[in-house]
Amino acid sequence: AGTVSDSSSRQVAAMQIWLFDKSDIRSLSKLLVSDYALEDPELRETLSGRGDIIRAAAGQRFLMETARLTCAVEVMNLRYGDEPDVPPRSYFEELSLELTVSRRD
Repeated sequence: AGTVSDSSSRQVAAMQIWLFDKSDIRSLSKLLVSDYALEDPELRETLSGRGDIIRAAAGQRFLMETARLTCAVEVMNLRYGDEPDVPPRSYFEELSLELTVSRRD
């Protein structure tokens, strides 16, 4: 969803999560972002049109709900990359999520 630098290593600063429900007129979108992406006004502005922005944190949980679906999201693991040519806590070296989707009755 968003990168920190133009290098070939693709330093990802945001992960977009969508929930599409064919019985609903809208799709939901949330962005899990790095600390740097949240605090950098230009990058935050670029990402803001893509969905609700949430600072990524290990153990974090949130729900996404449409007319007929609920998606529970949990950040299982988060590790920031550490390269000297980019700001600290700016990109994800590892980001593991657990998504559990169920029908709403």
